[in-house]
Amino acid sequence: MRLVQRAPMFARRWMTRASAAFGVALLSWMPREVQAQKQPVDWEALNPAFQGATFVNDAQVCQACHEDAVRGFGATPHARLFRAGRMADRGECESCHGPRSKHIENPGREFAWASLSADQQSTVCLQCHEGGARMGWKAGTHLAADVS
Repeated sequence: MRLVQRAPMFARRWMTRASAAFGVALLSWMPREVQAQKQPVDWEALNPAFQGATFVNDAQVCQACHEDAVRGFGATPHARLFRAGRMADRGECESCHGPRSKHIENPGREFAWASLSADQQSTVCLQCHEGGARMGWKAGTHLAADVS
């Protein structure tokens, strides 16, 4: 008799968990047109050195000097999503690293990712990870620990 009484509660708990898992899966596989639109980064506000820089839009140019980094990026989840066409843009290097024309003219560390604070790095990440794609950001460990 006890099993019969517990079955409806177990079924409700299972259905709640299954519904939540389905919702998360649905958000992650939603067509990009339905997901939040990309919010452009104000690169000059993040780093005044970007003033006057333009987008090169050619990963081959970046690869000429950063071959190992480009090769390493190719195995990441972000690269797989870009290749599958699931992202708002093509996923060139400048999507996350900003306009690189000035860096190409004068290579140096002033445009390095590490030169940005955790808050600035998060601003770059949140240009794509808005809305459903950044579930739990305000209560998450990245923000709480001040890491990007």
